[in-house]
Amino acid sequence: MAYPVEKPATPVPALPDWVEAYYTPEAPANQPEAPTLSVLEQMYAYYDG
Repeated sequence: MAYPVEKPATPVPALPDWVEAYYTPEAPANQPEAPTLSVLEQMYAYYDG
């Protein structure tokens, strides 16, 4: 037989905070865009750096 509860526990929220933060729609952080350099210029920029 269980003892009566003196103080009811606060219920846990249905969704944790990270779910709201992760699935909240917002502007994407990185916008895909085509490179302005040619393939050869990209290669030289990569290997010169």
